[in-house]
Amino acid sequence: MQRQQLNELFRQNLRRRRKALKMTQMELANALGVDQGYISDLERGKVKPSLGTLAPIAEALDTVPSELLSVAANVTGNFAAISH
Repeated sequence: MQRQQLNELFRQNLRRRRKALKMTQMELANALGVDQGYISDLERGKVKPSLGTLAPIAEALDTVPSELLSVAANVTGNFAAISH
């Protein structure tokens, strides 16, 4: 899979998971300690997450990093949840 395809999957899965949790961009940003504009930029594909930010984003969305890059999660909307 090419980098551009992974970025597109991440962007779509991030937005889909956040909305499934009924979480606003501001709420996610606050959970991560970042600006709401950063979340917006991630969802629009204007910026790309680093490997160091992927895990905290997934944790804030109660899932695992691989799900944010998953074709299956993108198609079905089913995300693996973190078991607490």
